[in-house]
Amino acid sequence: MPIELTQLSLSSLEQLDGRIEALFQKHLAFLSSDCMNRPGDKTPRKLSLELSIVPQTDPATGECDDVFVSIEAKSKVPTYKTKEYPLRVSRGGLLFNADIPDAIDQTSIKFPTEKDEDE
Repeated sequence: MPIELTQLSLSSLEQLDGRIEALFQKHLAFLSSDCMNRPGDKTPRKLSLELSIVPQTDPATGECDDVFVSIEAKSKVPTYKTKEYPLRVSRGGLLFNADIPDAIDQTSIKFPTEKDEDE
């Protein structure tokens, strides 16, 4: 019985390795989740399937009859960046207002806690 070969295409990738579809779906879910978590960031999310193809040459003829192919999935989301916070510079490092991180010089109203009442 002759060997039946299949043409490599986007639709036949899953026949080559069934895990490729699962890998694609995993990265797609990651990008979708990032869009839901950060809808205000309009930077594009990217998913790439990269094929690495290495020719195999016949030592006798020097011609390429076969190749080795590996497939890699990559996803990229925008870099996460917080808003800017004012910090004070000191010789020991940087200082911030833990009660009101947006306002370095703002005093906060302290309500007594049970611990304060016990003292």
